[in-house]
Amino acid sequence: MLGNATFITNIRRKEVGIRKVMGASSGTLLRMLLLDFAKPVMIANAFAWPLGYVIGNVYTSLFAAQSDLTLLPFLISFFLSVFIAVVAVISQSWKSAHVRPAMVLRYE
Repeated sequence: MLGNATFITNIRRKEVGIRKVMGASSGTLLRMLLLDFAKPVMIANAFAWPLGYVIGNVYTSLFAAQSDLTLLPFLISFFLSVFIAVVAVISQSWKSAHVRPAMVLRYE
């Protein structure tokens, strides 16, 4: 995730520089970059929850003492995965959002 964030933010440096020249604040740019990385994590969770529920039910049916799956483990996994994604991406996004536009657009 960190390598992907570094690669994508380096590619989008000129876009960020142009947006800063046009008047975007660093907070707006940071939010934009973070949401671009949070969306795939949320989509992955949307696909993983039903699969995890089915596999969890099959696995617990193998035991003599049955238990029901609740929503709590799925919510914890969702928030934990989003938190890890944000922590992994925040440093690169912060650096990209606070760069001086003149340094990025110097050779354009």
